[in-house]
Amino acid sequence: MLPRRKLFSFGITHKVIFIVVISVGLSIGLATLFNYLSLTRRLSQTSGEELHVVAQGARDVVESDIENTTSFLELIAHSPVVREDLLNANRAYDALSPEAREAGKAALDEAWKKQESVLDPFINTIESTENSDLLKAVKMFDPQDVEIMLTDRHGYIVAMTNRTTDYWQADEDWWQKSLESSIYISPPTYDGSSQVWAIHIALPIYDLENKQQLNGVVRGTIDIASMMNSIFSIQFGKSGKGYFISTDGFAYSLSQGHPLMIRKVPPDRMTAIEQNAGHWTTQFPDFSGNMSIAGIEKIFYQQELIGWVLVLMAEQELHSTILSAMQENLFLAIVLILALGITGSLISNKFLEAFRVLKKELHRIAEGDYSYKISKSVASSHDTDIKGLVDSFTRMSIAVQSREKTIQESEKKYRHLVETMNEGLVMIDEQGRIKFTNPRFLSMSGFKKEELIGKNFLMVFTPDERENVALHWTSRILGIQSSYETELLRKSGDTLPVLISPQRLSNEQDEFLGSLAVITDISAGKKVEITQQKKIKELASLRQVDISILSSTKLENVIQTVFDQLQS
Repeated sequence: MLPRRKLFSFGITHKVIFIVVISVGLSIGLATLFNYLSLTRRLSQTSGEELHVVAQGARDVVESDIENTTSFLELIAHSPVVREDLLNANRAYDALSPEAREAGKAALDEAWKKQESVLDPFINTIESTENSDLLKAVKMFDPQDVEIMLTDRHGYIVAMTNRTTDYWQADEDWWQKSLESSIYISPPTYDGSSQVWAIHIALPIYDLENKQQLNGVVRGTIDIASMMNSIFSIQFGKSGKGYFISTDGFAYSLSQGHPLMIRKVPPDRMTAIEQNAGHWTTQFPDFSGNMSIAGIEKIFYQQELIGWVLVLMAEQELHSTILSAMQENLFLAIVLILALGITGSLISNKFLEAFRVLKKELHRIAEGDYSYKISKSVASSHDTDIKGLVDSFTRMSIAVQSREKTIQESEKKYRHLVETMNEGLVMIDEQGRIKFTNPRFLSMSGFKKEELIGKNFLMVFTPDERENVALHWTSRILGIQSSYETELLRKSGDTLPVLISPQRLSNEQDEFLGSLAVITDISAGKKVEITQQKKIKELASLRQVDISILSSTKLENVIQTVFDQLQS
């Protein structure tokens, strides 16, 4: 398996090219990033302002449509015919007894809801009145109205453009809330009569003389798809879309070919809409959770909040537009990086010639070849840095040659010393294998060099001494070292008494690397020691004779004692 190349293990030429390309690439990259961020900020602002303008335009159209519909309803409310009809309906109701009122209300309303045929003449009468014709005429002029109805002050239908689901309307929310102000505009709701999602606009009609006297209520039902068309038809870019947000927290949208879509707006989104109304904002999550740019405007009528216009455009579209616009710049940046890289390569080849020459010279010096000469083009360079490098390198080359010569001479002296010393010298590695022996040790052991190198050092000791030698080896591993006597086992099988003087070998971390031992032949000293011990033994024997003579009284005993001592 090939070793991995470390980062920046390539040559200096490539490093220079790498630095040039990286520097240019970083510069262009940072400039591109800055340009991208700047474009994003400016385009976000431009898009946000445009979305806000679009939202304002849609709001104005919706408010204008509400104003138009309200004007038509006010026209109905001020019609003398309508007021006369309401007075007659109210008088007819007031003339009934309370029992008749309740019975009639319950019976008529129940039959109306069930659409019983018995009521058809009564309903047809209402639909064909002069006021119903007026309502139908107004509806023709205001196509947004899908239904208009008129009730008396008790909530009973007086006139209508279409048959309603109920005869009595006073229990409806819109009818009751219409009495609380001069006009009531409801949130979008599903209208059963017209079978559309609609907004109800209701106006109470008061007596001209007694402003506190309610005569009736007129209500227009407006299809939300028609009324909010200016919002639903918004198309801004590919993702820009308009939504109507109602005061009860629902979002309405309509796409071509699709039914009306209604979503519940999360509370945090409603808070953001309320806080940013009248502005544009970024980082606004759409209904799919994607970040968008939003333009938001409130819809009012006579100080009453109707809802909000919300226009969203996905920020991703903005980023895609910017990246698309920057593609040409990115292509030019890549071409520029490649061009500068090639230029840097050509320049560096010329500039770094001196380094290549010096590198080659270093290799030759490392191999011991000092004959190579620096080329004239480099040596004669006028560049002060290159001249300084050449001068320093020349002096270094001379110094290396001088030191190598000194080392060779020193090595020769030490080699001569080791080979001619009277003691044996053995080097052992950390595994206990013999790595080196001098000639004297070979002479002492009787082995040849190749018979010892790589072998376990215990082989040159007598079996009885190997345990003692191994114990001293272990002590040296632990850092304890001392001289000791032992016996070598020569190749011939003879033994040789020796003195071992070991030296522990270790690295800078004090890790054990082996041992260097000086081995001294002490056989001559051992012979003298044996002779001395023999003489001491003879003297001891004579002393025993003297003692025996003194303690003996018979000559034959003395003679026998002397004889015994001599025999021993």
